[in-house]
Amino acid sequence: MEELAVTTEPERTGRRRVLGLGGLGLALAALGGVVVATVPRTGATLPEAERHRLLQQAGLPPDFPMHPYARRSTQPAQGGISYLLEVPVPDALDWTRDSLLRSGYEVFSADVVGQDEFLPRWLVFKGGDGTGGAIIIRESGRGAARGTEVKILSRADARLTPPTVSPAMYPASVR
Repeated sequence: MEELAVTTEPERTGRRRVLGLGGLGLALAALGGVVVATVPRTGATLPEAERHRLLQQAGLPPDFPMHPYARRSTQPAQGGISYLLEVPVPDALDWTRDSLLRSGYEVFSADVVGQDEFLPRWLVFKGGDGTGGAIIIRESGRGAARGTEVKILSRADARLTPPTVSPAMYPASVR
């Protein structure tokens, strides 16, 4: 005679819990995969469409020179553009200055003679069409994550807007 295996209620409840937790884990893994695949990540290569969108938001022409190996970075709330490079500061500075000059911009360096080449560097640019602003090139990160950050501050950037001064603050001799 054959004996039938009988499962008790606690065994069924335990199986349900294991299957439920496994299903939940599988759903969370699928959701995480979708997020990783679709959400832009800092450090990823900057696609051409995103370059144009960033330049437009900053009030810069679509042909404004951006390094061809620019990588995605957190964008400043005040305006302008930020991107990352995996090249040293001096190389990024040379490329930026040369490409601005080739594109017809006047470029002024705010460097001090003898300044350490890895300290933050400032370039001020002005185009014939009235486009102007500043570019900050500085070291970013530490160790293996070390690179160069490039910030382009256009005239639309709040950080380049001079503060307003109330006439009451001027000396009486100037009023």
